[in-house]
Amino acid sequence: MARLTMVAPRELAVGFRLAGTDVVAVDDAAATEAALERLRADPEVGVIGVFAPFFDALEPATRRAYEDSVAPVVVAVPLGVVGTEAMDHRARLASLLQRAIGYRISFGEGEDE
Repeated sequence: MARLTMVAPRELAVGFRLAGTDVVAVDDAAATEAALERLRADPEVGVIGVFAPFFDALEPATRRAYEDSVAPVVVAVPLGVVGTEAMDHRARLASLLQRAIGYRISFGEGEDE
């Protein structure tokens, strides 16, 4: 069975552990990249959620390689970060759904979720 593992800052890691999710606590983008490499080598990890600011701080080519990964799937998660616009929220959600199910879903005007 593939499992979900989160890569998040130490201050958020406790919450994930309390929820029963595997978590790797990191302090910055460099530690995030090292954690991602270790987790990608683990055949039991199916999905890796990464704290979005740390993921966004990775080199563009490195970030693209993780975004294109299908085993495991690597997704940036905006934990505790306020989105700039509702449209950004819809676009990010649509992108995540497309990666998960392989089909593009559009949201109508005025729908936030």
